[in-house]
Amino acid sequence: MFGEFRVHEQEEQRSFLGKKHFERKSLDGLYFSRLQLITNLVLLDRIKGEALNNMGGMEAALVCTMLKIVVTKIAPLVIKEFSSMAGVTKDLEELQNFVEDINDWLQKVGDKATRNDRSSNWLKKLKDATYDAEDLINEFHIEAEKHDVVKNAAVKYLWKKPKSFTFEYYKTAQKIKVIKKRFDAIVKQRSDYCRIANLMPVDHPGQYTGKTIGEEPQSTIVDETSVCGRDQEKNRMISELIETNGQQRIKIVSVIGLGGSGKTTLAKLVFNDSTIKNYFQDILWVHVSREFAVEKLVEKLFEAIAGDKATHLPLQRVSKTISDKLTGKKFLVILDDVWTEDRVDWERFMVHLKSGAPGSSILLTTRSRKVAEAVDSTYTYDLPFLSEEMSWKVFQQCFGIASKALDPEFEQVGKEIVNKCGGVPLAVKVLAGVLHGMKGIEEWQSIRDSNLLDVNDDEHRVFSCLWLSYFYLPHHLKPCFIHCSIFPRGYVINMRHLISQWIAHGFIWTNQLQQLEVVGIGYFDSLLKVGFLQDREEYLQGTGEVTCKMHDLVHDLVRQILQDEFVFGIACTNQTKMCRYLSLTSWPGEVDKKLFDKVRALYVSGRNLAFDKTMKKQHCIRTVILKHIIADSLPLFVAKFEHVGYLEISNVNCEALPEAISGCWNLQAIHVIKCAMLVILPESIGKLKKLRTLELKYAWKVRSLPQSIGDCDNLHSLYLEDCRIEDMPNSIGKLGHLRVLRIMFCTGLRQLPESFEKLCNLRTITLYFCWDLQHLPPGITLLSQLEYLDLQYCSNLVELPEGIGNLKNLKVLNLKKCRTLCGLPAGCGKLTRLQKLGLFVIGDSAKDARISELENLDKLSGELRIKNIKYVRDPGDAEKVRLKEKDGIRKLSLDWYAKGKVKTSDMEGDNFVGVRTEELISGMENDLHLLNCLEPPSEIEKLRISGYRGQQLPHWMMKQNDSCDSSDIDIPKPSSPPQFFCLTNLVLKNLPNLEHLRELVDLPGIKVLKLTGMPKLVELLTTKGSFTNGEGEEEVQYCFPCLHDLVIGDCPKLIVKPYFPPSLQSLTLEGSNGQLLSSGCFFHHAAQAPRNEASPSHIRQLKLRRMMGSSSCWEVLKLLTSLDNLEITGCKDLKQLPESLRGLTCIRTLHLKHCDNLCRLPEWLGGTPVSTGFGLGRSPSNVRPP
Repeated sequence: MFGEFRVHEQEEQRSFLGKKHFERKSLDGLYFSRLQLITNLVLLDRIKGEALNNMGGMEAALVCTMLKIVVTKIAPLVIKEFSSMAGVTKDLEELQNFVEDINDWLQKVGDKATRNDRSSNWLKKLKDATYDAEDLINEFHIEAEKHDVVKNAAVKYLWKKPKSFTFEYYKTAQKIKVIKKRFDAIVKQRSDYCRIANLMPVDHPGQYTGKTIGEEPQSTIVDETSVCGRDQEKNRMISELIETNGQQRIKIVSVIGLGGSGKTTLAKLVFNDSTIKNYFQDILWVHVSREFAVEKLVEKLFEAIAGDKATHLPLQRVSKTISDKLTGKKFLVILDDVWTEDRVDWERFMVHLKSGAPGSSILLTTRSRKVAEAVDSTYTYDLPFLSEEMSWKVFQQCFGIASKALDPEFEQVGKEIVNKCGGVPLAVKVLAGVLHGMKGIEEWQSIRDSNLLDVNDDEHRVFSCLWLSYFYLPHHLKPCFIHCSIFPRGYVINMRHLISQWIAHGFIWTNQLQQLEVVGIGYFDSLLKVGFLQDREEYLQGTGEVTCKMHDLVHDLVRQILQDEFVFGIACTNQTKMCRYLSLTSWPGEVDKKLFDKVRALYVSGRNLAFDKTMKKQHCIRTVILKHIIADSLPLFVAKFEHVGYLEISNVNCEALPEAISGCWNLQAIHVIKCAMLVILPESIGKLKKLRTLELKYAWKVRSLPQSIGDCDNLHSLYLEDCRIEDMPNSIGKLGHLRVLRIMFCTGLRQLPESFEKLCNLRTITLYFCWDLQHLPPGITLLSQLEYLDLQYCSNLVELPEGIGNLKNLKVLNLKKCRTLCGLPAGCGKLTRLQKLGLFVIGDSAKDARISELENLDKLSGELRIKNIKYVRDPGDAEKVRLKEKDGIRKLSLDWYAKGKVKTSDMEGDNFVGVRTEELISGMENDLHLLNCLEPPSEIEKLRISGYRGQQLPHWMMKQNDSCDSSDIDIPKPSSPPQFFCLTNLVLKNLPNLEHLRELVDLPGIKVLKLTGMPKLVELLTTKGSFTNGEGEEEVQYCFPCLHDLVIGDCPKLIVKPYFPPSLQSLTLEGSNGQLLSSGCFFHHAAQAPRNEASPSHIRQLKLRRMMGSSSCWEVLKLLTSLDNLEITGCKDLKQLPESLRGLTCIRTLHLKHCDNLCRLPEWLGGTPVSTGFGLGRSPSNVRPP
């Protein structure tokens, strides 16, 4: 199915399989499993009959795509002046027509082009000639661009006309003629070419007269964890992982399943489950893949712990970091896709995990039962295939259309196709992606009737589905997919970077009205839909930073398509002439320089490339990715890649980029990431006229950008993250094409240049965590195209420029955590397209926006904090806001004061008489009126009220409307209170006059409740009574049946009645009533307890801060038999630890802080599990750990 392999490779691999253990070869201390070289070959040998005959169709489809690219690139050159001057216009036209004819012929015959002639290398010759033609056209295109620049007098000095210009024209014309002759010779090898071309009609896939799908399916980009149908398996895994059986060794749970069966997805479900997060203190994910070198795996574990690579660190230091991090902690390590069967290697790795606490576990996924046996698994689980019913549900979700909206005939054919997938989720997903683009019933039937799906071998079936998906992949996506071959297995692919690489190769086709990057996102999404890319994740939500991965089987597919055109790890002599994609990962051997002759994309990681002097100039390379190169400077050979379009440098200790890099005329994207020693960019960077993207990330020593950056006329995107940039050059105003400016974590940035107003095409500005930035340039209000302005965590930003309301296209103005903003400028209400605001600050000045400006911002969604409500002078303004109609808001904070604190003078109205008392009463009534008007939407998820001075809750939080307002103010009340069923988090903070929470509206979904700074609050009711169920048993009705986390702080009068709810898992008591520690709050008498009442042992975390009373008052702790974490802070009356702690066998972590009178620690503490997580913070010097 995937083509013919060399005989000597087959013999070598088959003899290799006969060995009992996998042979490994040592190369400078690194071990590589030869399994990676032959895994697919074993599968391919099993593929018989029709599957093999379709390999030619796959190659023909790829060649068709490449021919189309060549035609597309030739077309604009035909009409260029440069072509006429070079005398090649006619040659280009003839080549264009010839290539179009060949492409039409290949589309007509499809796989018949090679079905009866597989023994020849005819198609390979055609493909190789097409590659060379594209390289020549690219080279010619670049020369034409240089000529256009020479015509521009303003930049004429940059590119001098060569003396041998006429000779170069002649050479170019000759090269084009040679390519034409090659195509002609290849075509003549096909005796049936003319006959087929003249007689066979052209097929047009997708143009059918039969039945079609009635509606356009929705997007098929879905979360893999939502479509796996593995809830039962997930619960079983969680149960096994957290089950305590008293054993001291690390529990190892192995999940065994076929490639594509959903093992990784199941592991992700477990990884993200709240039960797992609450049980384990550390959860680490490590993708192992086929190379199981112990040192490499330890480095990956270090990366999961520290969040950084360990490339240049000694193994001893890496091991110590891991040990320090895991010591005494109950951890879960998920090892995904393990292949090693070597018990010795496994034992060497396990040494690094010995320091964990009892209860630690490893969840391992593998395709082999032998692996599970080699690691001495505590429990093994064979992941079953999906049932036909569940497979169809997965298909529906991936396809993006409900079954009721699908025509019965389509549904019937669809189910027949899905049943052929054998219950393998990956196969179902990729076929859903194929069918998503097919509207005719005949197309669906052709997939159903394909012989490729009529196989009994499960592994072969998955590959067949992948093959079909590739075969039907649109032509413009095929080269984009093929390009992904250069990435190692498990590689995290950055969407922006990938799209920049596609642009550099000319894979993205668009018109002048569309931005290449926008079209590229569509390509990326399409590859996600068909399952060729997966695991989509967004880093820093809202920034557009998206990553993904490729499944190992998909990775195998793309490399098998390329065959000899892809080289990884080692250079074979026979591969030299064919290599187009070169990936060198941790290979210390010599590299044949001839490999680079036709290479288009180069990926190098973890090696020292010291062959600058012997490297000759290369014209074919478009993408260069260098990671973790052991060198003090950037290898100079990069500058010899004259036509490179994409350059990514990561973790290279270079202080500067060489000036010679500015000679790479075609360079369109530069990404410099984690080059900690980098100090400066070359001043000559302005010569890069085609540069579209410049990114500096974690370049901690870079303080400024060169002034010549303004000469990069074509720069579209500028990304600066974690740099020491203090000022931006004024020349940035010359970047007329700049659309995206993202500056993140540049805490030293003080100001932006006044020339900002000239960036007329700017769409996105991100200034994230720029602490020192105090003002924005006034000219920013002139950027009429601006859609996105993110100012999160600009904590010293004082004000926004007046006229911000003129930015009518603004969709995002994110002001979250801009703490020093005194107010928003008037006119903000004109931003009617605004979808995200984050923070609305009410100022006390006439020039500041009033709260009524929120009235027309109906599209607001996500999070909104309204601050300084105390400055609302006119109650009528609050009535206009209509918050309850803005149903996109999910998180709402209503703060009366800037920092959520109430002045001391406002705390106790009883201390004031006369006019002062009248003012306080009036203020409380006014606050109640305002809060009544600021009713949130019914689907609110998180609500915070801070600094409110009223004596009672607003009507929308009360069950009885008659008691919701004691004032004489006429406030319209709803006929019934809203039901906040989606509310999961409620915070009431610094409410000085609130006395009770009686008649609180039902909040069945509350999981987190925080009550702080309420000196008059006297009680919190947790039950509503009891009832008799159908079985005659008495059951309690709880006010907060889902409450997991309760915080009570500075509420000295508060008592919980009758007791803390049984669902509670975390409790924090701070500066509050000591009676909250009485046994009555935790446990009620057995004689009164309902039959099914839960015990108080559910609480796992307890934090006691500034609580009064000696340890004798804390005997209630002995009831908390499931307590895992205990923190005691600032308890000055505590002189010794209570004896009640002695019987808590589950407790693992104890933190004591600021307990000034704590004299000593009991000796028995050293013999309990708590000693594994013991911590002292600023406690008396005579107190020592046990």
